[in-house]
Amino acid sequence: MRQDARWPGLRASGLIVLFTGLGTGQVPIRATVDFRQHIREWDGFGVNYVETAQTRDYRSDQQEYGGFSLLPEEQRQQILEMIFGPEGLKPGLLKMFLDPHHQGTGPAGKYDHTTTRWIRYFAKQGLAKTRQRGGDLTIITALYGPPG
Repeated sequence: MRQDARWPGLRASGLIVLFTGLGTGQVPIRATVDFRQHIREWDGFGVNYVETAQTRDYRSDQQEYGGFSLLPEEQRQQILEMIFGPEGLKPGLLKMFLDPHHQGTGPAGKYDHTTTRWIRYFAKQGLAKTRQRGGDLTIITALYGPPG
């Protein structure tokens, strides 16, 4: 259980729920979310990882938005464990957005998947952790935007 200093008395086991009506003279509602009390099984949900949006030249303009490339391996593994590990979110679906500028000049241009390095890392590591706990992962791939 965690208590947030901004909301004295509000405790949650994994989720803080914000309510509307605060500041209108109404009394705030105190709530506890206890994930140990199962009401029904979840059908599942998914995650995605996006680090580079749509740069035309990844080598000169990586558009790094704070992804895995900036973290040491230990922190990457901590994040993967929080998402895919036995005590993590345990998603059943991973959506991979691909940069639309992968293909070189012209219809026969050579493909360059440099921008997918960390997306592929996230997917491979996530799938391995999912299978270690006996689960499976469906992976969907889509372009981040229309082709250039």
